[in-house]
Amino acid sequence: MRMIRLAALILPAALIAGAAFAQSPALGEGMQALAQARFGEAVRVLGPLAQQGNPEAQYAIGTMYANGDGLPQDVARAERLFRAAAAQGHDKAREQIEFLRAMRPPAPVQTASAASSASIVSPAAAATVPGSWRVQLGTVANADVAQSEFKRLSRRFGEVLDGAQLVTVPFTMPDGSGVVRIQAGPYEEVRARELCTRLRELNTGCLLVKPEG
Repeated sequence: MRMIRLAALILPAALIAGAAFAQSPALGEGMQALAQARFGEAVRVLGPLAQQGNPEAQYAIGTMYANGDGLPQDVARAERLFRAAAAQGHDKAREQIEFLRAMRPPAPVQTASAASSASIVSPAAAATVPGSWRVQLGTVANADVAQSEFKRLSRRFGEVLDGAQLVTVPFTMPDGSGVVRIQAGPYEEVRARELCTRLRELNTGCLLVKPEG
């Protein structure tokens, strides 16, 4: 199951910076700033290019909104930018749209179903420290599939996910069907961001889940 996983959403900025220089000095400058985590400069340079319709800049600014890098985290705005880039043939933007569709926040689980939902939360979820960061790796049909998918991801990306704890988060879709989010954590913010960056470099998906409150 491959997903952008916002989880793996992004072409590492370091990889696209070189190609960007060949297209536009300004685009290359902005991509280089993004690769070096100089987010303010990246927004200053890439923002106008994105507004002008440059698909690489749209994709880059979209990833910043998706992950809250230098901009307020805004998945809806990120998706709009990905769609604009995808309309111009940006393949990675298309992948991110699919991932965001899978990760789209559902309707809140009603209180009446809380008891039944709790039964499919893994022990790792119960042990999660409040206020910690997590990373979301996918969405599946139920807790059993979440367990098997997490094992598959752990085998495939053992070096990256080594020691990660599975957190299964049930939620109800608008049509009333139940699904389960696959998350790992808890992590400090720096570690969570590093993990997602590495997964993206390996062409899989990862979505940062910020602490509540």
